[in-house]
Order: sequence, then structure tokens, then C-alpha cells
Amino acid sequence: MRIKLIIYLSLLGFLLFGCAGIKKTVENSETASDIKPEYVVKVESFNEDISKDFRIIESIIHEDILEIQVSYSGGCAEHDFTMYSTQQYQKSLPPKLPIFLVHDNGGDACRASKTETLLIDIKELRYEGQKAVQLIINKEHTVDYNY
Repeated sequence: MRIKLIIYLSLLGFLLFGCAGIKKTVENSETASDIKPEYVVKVESFNEDISKDFRIIESIIHEDILEIQVSYSGGCAEHDFTMYSTQQYQKSLPPKLPIFLVHDNGGDACRASKTETLLIDIKELRYEGQKAVQLIINKEHTVDYNY
């Protein structure tokens, strides 16, 4: 009986203290200050066809940074995304602003499903005298920008 008690206590001690020293940590080589958001390119007019070769999964705004999660096919070449704005606000409350996300697939013919998160500084898109703007991305996806 006493031997069983010693074995149980030993196992309990091993489980509590033996595994506590093993910690796997993943070090992120990039800190938040290392990640620089892209800027919106201001243009007089926008006549480019909006490509349908990517999909906006989600968009949220943290302070002045628009975070857009996109998915697309690829995997063999670098893909670039650029956000454009004519800064032609629609008269409404809150003002609405169409913005255009353009995808350059770099000639990638691969078909792997890729997901990427884009960070875009939108501070320049504030509408003077207002505290909010509704951004309309590629004529179909909306997100409210409150500042």
C-alpha cells in the first residue's frame, strides 16, 4: 500500500514539475514597429478595370490602418496590391468614398490558394468636418472608418 502511494506521488510530482520546464516559444522576427503599412495612391480619375482574380475575405480598421484579408490563386510569383482613391466623396451622412484595390499577380500561373493580409494607412482619407467616412472597396465591400 505504501509503495503505491509513493509511486502515485512520484508520478504526480513528475507531471506537475517535470513538464513545467519544457516551454516551446516562437520568436517573431518582426515587431509591430517593423511592419510598415502601404499608403493609398491618390489619382485624379480611376479608369482601370477592377480585377476579379482575388476575393476580399474581411476588412477591419484599427486606428488609421485598414487591414484587408484577401485570397487569390498563386504561389509561384510575388503578388502586389495597390489601393487607389480619387477622393471624390459621395454626399451622404457619413460621406462615402469609393476606393479601389488593384491586384498585380506578376504573371503567376500557379493555382495554390493563398491568403494575405494587407495593411494600408488611410489617415489621408479623412473628410474634414466629419468624424466618420464609409469606405466602399471595389464597389462592393464597405467598411466604416471612425476617427
